[in-house]
Amino acid sequence: MMKERMKDIVEAAEAGSSSIGEWMLNREVIRSGRSEEAVRLQMKERLQVMKQAVQKGTANTCESESGLSGGDASRMNDYVQQGTPLSGTLISDAMLFAMAVSESNARMEVIVATPTAGSAGIQSRIPCDEVIDTVHRIGSSMPSALKETSKGGLAVTPAGQKASAAMAARPCSF
Repeated sequence: MMKERMKDIVEAAEAGSSSIGEWMLNREVIRSGRSEEAVRLQMKERLQVMKQAVQKGTANTCESESGLSGGDASRMNDYVQQGTPLSGTLISDAMLFAMAVSESNARMEVIVATPTAGSAGIQSRIPCDEVIDTVHRIGSSMPSALKETSKGGLAVTPAGQKASAAMAARPCSF
């Protein structure tokens, strides 16, 4: 039986001679019934999609359709490029990549379904498994209008609608 809890996965990896990454690769081979080569190829393709999202999100300063997101990744990139960022390069790069992916997703450029807090290196005192279970449960129970679709929440307020109309009227170059 494959382990599904992070605590069990870490313990299993520590008990063997493999890293968590190698353990997860083996898990995916067993779970999917595909060859290791096929799984690695898919991982490589997904990594390329993530890199594209970071590149597009960093380069594009246009706001999202809702007008509530856009340009922050470019500004963060400029800040990081100026020298040694206050939080160090590891944390700053993680923040930059998370912002870029989030903005790329919001503009419907390249969609990357990665937990943004996790990709930004944000740590929680709540066990990982509890976070994953809770996020899944909440996401499953939410109406689609509330899931980054610009069809609910702040996007439908008068100010949100005004910002959206202003964005639609403004030209944007890519």
